[in-house]
Amino acid sequence: MGAVLVLPPLFHHSTIPSFQHSVVPWSSHSKQQTSVKGSPNERELSRSQQSGRDERQPGGGQRLPGLKNIFFAILLISLLLSQAAFWLVNLKVVEASPAETAAAGSPAAVVTPAATTVEPAGQGAAADTAGKGFFAKLLPRLDYARVARAVELINGILIVTAVLLAASIFFGLMVSLVGRLGGINHISRAFILALIAVVLLVPWQIFGLNVLGVTWTPEELARWLTTKDTDIASRVIFYLRFTGYWAAVLLLLLLSQARSTRWSKAILRRLEII
Repeated sequence: MGAVLVLPPLFHHSTIPSFQHSVVPWSSHSKQQTSVKGSPNERELSRSQQSGRDERQPGGGQRLPGLKNIFFAILLISLLLSQAAFWLVNLKVVEASPAETAAAGSPAAVVTPAATTVEPAGQGAAADTAGKGFFAKLLPRLDYARVARAVELINGILIVTAVLLAASIFFGLMVSLVGRLGGINHISRAFILALIAVVLLVPWQIFGLNVLGVTWTPEELARWLTTKDTDIASRVIFYLRFTGYWAAVLLLLLLSQARSTRWSKAILRRLEII
């Protein structure tokens, strides 16, 4: 019987290098590529999500607050111009026309021989020039007719812009409610303040009501000018009507704008834009 020679193994199985984890099968590699690329439906969903994120970026989904800020700026400028026109007439930089004074029932419009006085030549002109001062030299072509037309135009801009501002804030309130974006406290208060400002800006007096609006007409100012210097109480009421009332509405609009700005920041923080 022949002898069987058994040789010991040259390498132990633990010493043989294993390429099991280093070599990636072609099938798994192709699966990874497929998962990266994705199906057409997944790519479409990814693009829609990316576009949705882009719309939330500043400049994409901020058209409503942008319009609101534009309306507020126009409203603020119109209010300042209205107050400037009042002071031009009140300080007699622009003299009210005789027709307006007569229509207002001013005692100065009725001239009687007993009330007629004779002034030295040039004295009245010198006093008038001193009263107008720098503004008369700066605006030589400015007269009462132009100021009256400007006031009527400003009144229309004030009312229309105030309504648009309140409407834009209302739309923002609806967006917050439907989208559950938060900031309801700020935007609701902003809408209430803007709505009160709209009501106060309407010239109710021209409809025959015993309620005064902030906006005034040239005829109304001419009537008030005739009673301003009657006594101290009349003077106080005069300035409360044309300046204090105006300041109150301006404060309402500033508070409304501050509240709506806080709402915009809360929305952007909720959307993780800021």
